[in-house]
Amino acid sequence: MIRNYRQGDAQRVRVQAAQRAEARQFAAEFDHIPAFTLAGDVPGRPVLAVFGYRPDKASGTAECFALVGADAGPYLLQAVRFLRRSIASEARRSGIRRVTMTVREGFSPGVRLARLLGFIQTGVLPDFFNQETYLFFERMEHYGITDGNLGGRA
Repeated sequence: MIRNYRQGDAQRVRVQAAQRAEARQFAAEFDHIPAFTLAGDVPGRPVLAVFGYRPDKASGTAECFALVGADAGPYLLQAVRFLRRSIASEARRSGIRRVTMTVREGFSPGVRLARLLGFIQTGVLPDFFNQETYLFFERMEHYGITDGNLGGRA
């Protein structure tokens, strides 16, 4: 089940090993941004993942963030479907045209999630966090364009 984020949800995610350093430093930030929680029926683990974004209306951009639990796998399809729609509708509502996210290089589940959410890798960020290289992903929002027609002739 996807629900609105509740304060402290990010600290309750049993994150994957690849996200531990990020979670220690940034989990509390989810309490200050618009976010959603993926909750499941795992006994003792009701918070499986959190997803948030930080819009900057002045620049027309937003950053996306996620902490995904090691036990979230069976529920991620539900989250991906919800987030694809949510990113598009929130961007449209806020006037956001460009949405970005970063994923640590070599963290294949994070790369897979970014791609499933419609992000395309557009850069590499050496020594981005904890002297680790991160991949930079972007998703462009095209309002009023339907059926995959991105401005070409129909």
